Amino acid sequence: MTISELTQSEIEILNFLTNEFLTPKQIAIRRKTTLQAVYKIIKSLQKKGAYTKGLMKVEKSGVGIQPYSTNQLRIHNQQWDIRIIYKSEKYFRILEKASEIEIDNNKIHLWENKIDIYSNQNIYGYDIRRAMSNSMAYWDKFIAKLEHEIGCILKKPRSTNIKLVRMHIAETNNEISKEMNNKGERFLKVFTTDEGKLWFLIDNSFNLHEAEAVHSKTAKEDMEKVVGVFNDIRDNETYLPSSTKEMLDKMVLVSSNILEAQQNEHSIIHKTNESVNWLSENIRSHGPAWFGMSKGAADIKKEIRKLKAIISQRKLTEF
Repeated sequence: MTISELTQSEIEILNFLTNEFLTPKQIAIRRKTTLQAVYKIIKSLQKKGAYTKGLMKVEKSGVGIQPYSTNQLRIHNQQWDIRIIYKSEKYFRILEKASEIEIDNNKIHLWENKIDIYSNQNIYGYDIRRAMSNSMAYWDKFIAKLEHEIGCILKKPRSTNIKLVRMHIAETNNEISKEMNNKGERFLKVFTTDEGKLWFLIDNSFNLHEAEAVHSKTAKEDMEKVVGVFNDIRDNETYLPSSTKEMLDKMVLVSSNILEAQQNEHSIIHKTNESVNWLSENIRSHGPAWFGMSKGAADIKKEIRKLKAIISQRKLTEF
């Protein structure tokens, strides 16, 4: 038979049964109808051959082993805090036997009024949007299955009872991680300046060579910024890691030139201008990768303009 042969109510209940794994009682609560009415439609679905008893496995689009040759993003270490909307007797029977269960390789901690889910899934995508979309698709189906397994209602339209409290996002096959690994360096950690919390990590976990945003609150936003930096470096064919040291050396030279100008006013202007122009051009081309350096170049130019004014004033006084 085809889906067009089903009524709208049959299509809706079939979706609850096969995609969201709800029990007839949960469906009745969701649809605000009687349990008898739900059973009547299920019986109709069975007669039409559209439904047989049994649970489907959670679909895992984007979940699994990541192809090694690409810079995909890996979402992992997710933790969910879910306040239970409705509990059946089945939930209390499960809670009496165990406070922790495992479903689909995810650990679920059971409490009287809420549950915590600790993910053991690796979810991939070629960019942040796709990775997050794959993640939400997986967890939507998983939570629906979990509702059936433990006899609860956990999600409801417009409800805010489900919260993602932790998530790590890593770019795999990252070039900096590979370079560090070749040099025998294990990892690089970056901490926030205000709280001292770890927010970025470069390591070689599971031989994936990852650059990873790990802050509990800002991982998604942090990774969007960092990926932009790495993509800028990849897109710039003339960029080399050694350019970093050369650029910083030039900045030191410019600063030294400004100080030296106080003693050697006439000869230093041309030399300093060359250094500043070189620095400004490199900051312009590498700006996205080097965050706030352009402001530093602007400040240096301001100092040089001041220096020129001083020299000009002295020339006038000499005459």
